[in-house]
Amino acid sequence: MEKAIFRRALQGLLPRPILNRRKTPYPKTHNPSYMAMAKQRFQAILEDHVSPLVPLIDQGHVQALLASEDTIHYPWFGQLMTKAHLFVYLIQCDTWRREYRATLV
Repeated sequence: MEKAIFRRALQGLLPRPILNRRKTPYPKTHNPSYMAMAKQRFQAILEDHVSPLVPLIDQGHVQALLASEDTIHYPWFGQLMTKAHLFVYLIQCDTWRREYRATLV
């Protein structure tokens, strides 16, 4: 069973139905407002001249992804991730680098 070590560690602390419930995959979002929000927030990062993420990404490629209404036809980071998830992941990377002032050496 997936997460067996985690489940064993929490025996007696969580109710059995919660402890033994099936793992759910990453959420699939089909709501157009989620994609619109992700695109808007990611576009704002691309326009921010102090974004720690911008120097690390291919601007042309991500701008093409933003402009395209197509879905990503290849899996990235697992088969369930969509283009909206990619944008949100990159937003999280930008937030993490800003919050922790992480630098690359």
